[in-house]
Amino acid sequence: DNHGLFAQLQTGLGGHLFRAAVRHDDNEQFGGHLTGSLGWGYLAASGLRWSASVGTGFQAPSFNDLYFPGLSDPSLDPEESLSYEVAVARREHWGGWEARGFVTEIEDLIVFDLTTFLPVNVGEARIRGVELQADTRLRGWEVRGSVSLLNPEDRDTGNLLARRSEQLLQLDADRVFGRVRVGASLRAQGRRFDDPANTRRVGGFGRLDLRGEVDLKRGWKLRGRLENALDNDYETAAGFNTDNTALFVSIDYTPSSR
Repeated sequence: DNHGLFAQLQTGLGGHLFRAAVRHDDNEQFGGHLTGSLGWGYLAASGLRWSASVGTGFQAPSFNDLYFPGLSDPSLDPEESLSYEVAVARREHWGGWEARGFVTEIEDLIVFDLTTFLPVNVGEARIRGVELQADTRLRGWEVRGSVSLLNPEDRDTGNLLARRSEQLLQLDADRVFGRVRVGASLRAQGRRFDDPANTRRVGGFGRLDLRGEVDLKRGWKLRGRLENALDNDYETAAGFNTDNTALFVSIDYTPSSR
């Protein structure tokens, strides 16, 4: 059992916005843990939106981490983290952009060790990164893009954390044609290592997803999505294949509020 109590305060003062939060977890197995966060935001006269935050976290091992037969370790410790983030953003005549930098330091990060087929605690881990986002309208299309550059490090060994890519990219485009809405998403991830020792490498990949929606009127909508449209073969973990091309179709009805 885990019982949690959470409180948050948001307020403004002279153009500045502040947020403070605190949480207490009473975990039956791991005892009491107090976490919290502080956030600040400011819209400058230049149009730049500045923000910064700091926060702590607590994450208990899952039931499977502790007790799944043959693939668990009941002596695992919970994860505890400290995160910092700063960001700046602005709306422009062509759209908008945002830049964000962050650092997360984690004690006892839980990872799966393929050499023993057991979950283990990483004593000290640190994930540093920068994220860039932008959006615009181009010939009637709503276009959004983001790129993330990460350094997920096991500070005990100096190796990269297992199954975490250092580069992430996503591009989205959507457009409305009358009662029809169509869109596409391209996601790409760089290579990663499959094991804590960094001896087994998994290649990067790209994946294209398509989607569409038709307003049939009177509250009815027909939706469809085509995942992995180019039928790429890729893995996010060595030896575990991902889905081939998959088509999903649904029809939704929302009653009128009148």
